Amino acid sequence: MRAQKGPGQVDKAGLGQEAEARRVPPVGRRAEGLLALGHAAGNDAVARAVGEQRHTGVAPSLAVVQRAPAASAAADAADPEVQHLHDFAKEALASADKLIAQAESFRWSFKSLADKQKLCDELGTVLDTAEHMIYGQFRGDPAGKADNARNRGLKALLDEIQQRHFSYVRILRKTSGLRPVGMDLAAGDTEGAQGLSDAWSRVASGRGIATSTKPLPAGDDPNPAALEGFDTEMLSSHARLLSRQHGRGLVSDLASDSASTKPTVKVVPYHPEVVKMIGKTDLAAQADADDRPSALAESAEKPNTGSTSTVSVPHKFMDSEVAKDGESHTPVFAVYGHELIHAQHNKHGINVADLGTREDQEEEKATVSGTESSARLHRTKNLGMVTEEMLRDEHNLPRRGGYT
Repeated sequence: MRAQKGPGQVDKAGLGQEAEARRVPPVGRRAEGLLALGHAAGNDAVARAVGEQRHTGVAPSLAVVQRAPAASAAADAADPEVQHLHDFAKEALASADKLIAQAESFRWSFKSLADKQKLCDELGTVLDTAEHMIYGQFRGDPAGKADNARNRGLKALLDEIQQRHFSYVRILRKTSGLRPVGMDLAAGDTEGAQGLSDAWSRVASGRGIATSTKPLPAGDDPNPAALEGFDTEMLSSHARLLSRQHGRGLVSDLASDSASTKPTVKVVPYHPEVVKMIGKTDLAAQADADDRPSALAESAEKPNTGSTSTVSVPHKFMDSEVAKDGESHTPVFAVYGHELIHAQHNKHGINVADLGTREDQEEEKATVSGTESSARLHRTKNLGMVTEEMLRDEHNLPRRGGYT
């Protein structure tokens, strides 16, 4: 997980746990132990709006905090300085609703696969363009971490976009042969489009990365009820990660063909009682190696045999709920992507958690921004390195600025 604590206190598993005296061990954190606007605006206008800005400030150290309240669309009026973002996003939402209505109409079944893909690409582009303009505001605004009317209003818009994104992936899933939009793929990049299609097909069908709607057993509930919609939520995160190079490479690797019939990653919702006890914001997400000793690198030059992983994510986790007090906006897919990086390290036996002391936090540093030992291990596997900062950069999100 991507948690931070007081000075020198960061747990290997990740975020949002209590102080040392009440810290839950990583394995105990498992549940069994407890979302054609570009065409309309023009490419140059969109590029200016979502142009990247680099910020290298160090992320703040976090003490125990209360769960951040979800943003409310009606709670705060738009700040005049960001009114243009509200106007743009509302236009995007209206356009998205029209496209979704077309896909849910009786006429949908009579469309060709090419026409269906065209509509889905338009819908995906509309949603992506709108949310990335808002991401850019958070990345470029030094006050983006504050709990104020401006930021709450923008987060409320992102929650609305996230809901439309759920509809988007449901449309993709109900028709075989469709794929999410690759925002960085050129129109003639057939190889890239095929790779995206292959990865999406595997994820959507539960191969390589398998999502279960049933939480793991917890407490007095050995057979928890399925949590409806969790699979759609995770498909939304997968589609967002697949939309750009580094996330696509990460998901593709984890969902790739394997000699093993067991998925490389199993994704489950936290048990509702665990969420009730700790809160979604403090839980965030967590990856656990199913065979931890095999996931841990033997040295900075020698990988281990590798392990499958189980990733836990809260059900109905809204983008506005992820960041804690004092953190910039972080959407669900970015937190989930962080955990998939851990899972990739586990898969290839290059988890560097034991290459240093607990205080060194080598695996968290490797996951957020990379370390030399992790880079060497990636080279031994001929594996391109993916870090959380890379995912944030390609989505124009605020940077973590390190792991402290």
